[in-house]
Amino acid sequence: MGRVLVKFGGGVITTKSTGEPDVKWDVIQSLIKSTIDLVKQGHHLIVVHGAGSFGHVLAKRWDLSSGKETVEYRGESDSEQRMKAVSEVRKNMDLLCQIIVEEFDKCLQEEGLNLVDSSHCVHVVKHTPREFMRNTGHDFDGEISRFIAGNDGPYHDLVHITHGDLVDCDEPKGFGILSGDHIMYRLATELPDVTHCIFAMDETGILTSPNEKGMLMPRWNRQMGLNGAHDAEIDVTGGIFLKADVAADIAEKVEHVWFIDGKIPNRIVDIVVNGDTIGTRIIPS
Repeated sequence: MGRVLVKFGGGVITTKSTGEPDVKWDVIQSLIKSTIDLVKQGHHLIVVHGAGSFGHVLAKRWDLSSGKETVEYRGESDSEQRMKAVSEVRKNMDLLCQIIVEEFDKCLQEEGLNLVDSSHCVHVVKHTPREFMRNTGHDFDGEISRFIAGNDGPYHDLVHITHGDLVDCDEPKGFGILSGDHIMYRLATELPDVTHCIFAMDETGILTSPNEKGMLMPRWNRQMGLNGAHDAEIDVTGGIFLKADVAADIAEKVEHVWFIDGKIPNRIVDIVVNGDTIGTRIIPS
């Protein structure tokens, strides 16, 4: 079986509107159950999750995507507060990742898949980006071969989990936001046997307009343009525009690249099993 990459969008697994870290437990649990169905079928799974309310709000408030470059203009007090914000965002991201890891472990246990003596033994391994990745953008530094390790046949498998993160950067920037979408790009284009890249979002897919009048576009490529909306008050990584741009690049190499509604996660399984579902398939230009 091939390698399936699934992005749990921060906007679908957390509530951004509260201004505080807040997870959507039911969505997380249903997403995990659907992705484990793929593992049971023999697919190798990598999950990349976004930050949502665990990272974007505080990062936006302190302009952390700019790194240390603006600190000198704000004074020493602001500099100290900003570095505290860096620590807080990282702590929040660790917490969100741990929640997802624990929910995966719980689901695997319920399915009897993480028992050593089971016919298909599956374990979860998390990869914290700031521990082995550096700099931001699609050309960040980081060895991603670790996402291949552990898949040695039908009797043992690993579910790999990682996420967007606040990573160290070369000076003078010092630190910055590494988007989970850029991590998806590198994994999709550099790992072997990637068959599907599925972005589970808080929308049905790409719409003709970013409001209630928008209609689903079942197929999309870069030449068709994008009439989206970017929440500049919260989002620090480019929103739908970055996601679509990255997905278009991935589609040049990976056959199945999709945007689907993460609140209806059985569509992930539909794509892998049947090759189609309700959502937007990103196609080459």
